Amino acid sequence: MKKTAILFLVWLACQSSVVAAEDAGVQEIKKLYAQTAAAIALAQKSEVGGLYCSELIVNSRGGSWRAVGNYVKKAVFWYSDQPEFAEMAEQKAETVLAKVEVSETSAARFRYSEFLYAGGRLRFFFRSDKNGDEPALEERVYFWDNRLPLRLPGPGNAAALPVEAIFKEAQYWQRLFLLSFAE
Repeated sequence: MKKTAILFLVWLACQSSVVAAEDAGVQEIKKLYAQTAAAIALAQKSEVGGLYCSELIVNSRGGSWRAVGNYVKKAVFWYSDQPEFAEMAEQKAETVLAKVEVSETSAARFRYSEFLYAGGRLRFFFRSDKNGDEPALEERVYFWDNRLPLRLPGPGNAAALPVEAIFKEAQYWQRLFLLSFAE
């Protein structure tokens, strides 16, 4: 009995340290998110110290698409410098990309996603999916190096996207960003 109790306490201590590590990781990512948001706010005011912004808009006039209705998709890329300057400094080109915000409206459905990057790697993913008058379904996923991601469902508990699908979309937006600077 004592052996079982000791093993349980050791297991509980290990679990507590994992939760504490995750909390520290989440706090670090939240700090990065806040810093990026502050830099975006500076850029929106055209002040020094902000990020640069490029936008890609599909169907900017919001016209009706066959079998979809009114449709608009917009991707906003926030970055610290041009990718070629990162390469000149012997860094990977994608390290300059800080955040991508993607919004999509099709008829009465609105989808919004955020991808937060640091050093060219995905650190945070957020998505919100709202259909008509129904409450929005949300999901937040935090990513660390060599650890399982932490998922925090939001209101409505959106069905969790597979991690592979999130990474695939994050890489898609990185490649599209880099292509926008290609000659």
